[in-house]
Amino acid sequence: MLPSLEELDAHSRNALRSVLWKYRRCIATSDEDLGHTELASHRIDTRNAAPVKVPPRRLPPAQRHHVQRMVTDTLSRNVIEPANSPWSAPIVIVRKKDGSLRFSLSGARWFSTLDFSSGYWQIPVDEADRPKTAFSTPFGL
Repeated sequence: MLPSLEELDAHSRNALRSVLWKYRRCIATSDEDLGHTELASHRIDTRNAAPVKVPPRRLPPAQRHHVQRMVTDTLSRNVIEPANSPWSAPIVIVRKKDGSLRFSLSGARWFSTLDFSSGYWQIPVDEADRPKTAFSTPFGL
């Protein structure tokens, strides 16, 4: 945990401000600001596999509003984009340790814990592989 600015001497305070200014594009300034990298992109190697399209699952009425809000939120933050793809996975609602809900895609085989805020959204998917990340909801693809 960083000390407050008041706890730093003038030299350290200026050095910290300089570093923060230099790397300002890497620092979120609000909950809506996810940050992202342009140094890498995520590739999805499916080799010659045929596209898989699974229809959406029914959602309990209590979760429909949450899913609609999450889709609207991620659309407005440019995390997702509308798609028409031969690939599609249904969403699954997962309860996090803190009790909040998040949506995930069915069929995941690898899981990780990241220290970033929504870190899995901070590395863009390679343009050619974006159709492979399509998901479906009861509201559409």
